Amino acid sequence: KLNMTPTEIELMQKSANMLQGRGPEVATKMYDNFFSKHPEMKFYFSTCFLGKKADEDGKTQTTLMAKVMAHILFQFCIHIDDLDKFKE
Repeated sequence: KLNMTPTEIELMQKSANMLQGRGPEVATKMYDNFFSKHPEMKFYFSTCFLGKKADEDGKTQTTLMAKVMAHILFQFCIHIDDLDKFKE
């Protein structure tokens, strides 16, 4: 169980609104920051799932891993007051 104040819990739940619209972007930045500090860890992740990649038109596409992480972060934020839901 997390030791969070009611104010901290409320802030996390409000963060869910931002994540819903920009979650993959946030997750991509999270991975970019993580791998810039720990490049040796990139070995453990399939490159097709990481960060961003450009498609044939040169447009940046969010990868599956960023989309999955965005969903996990969103669920964590909205259920921060009841994390037992994730035990199932």
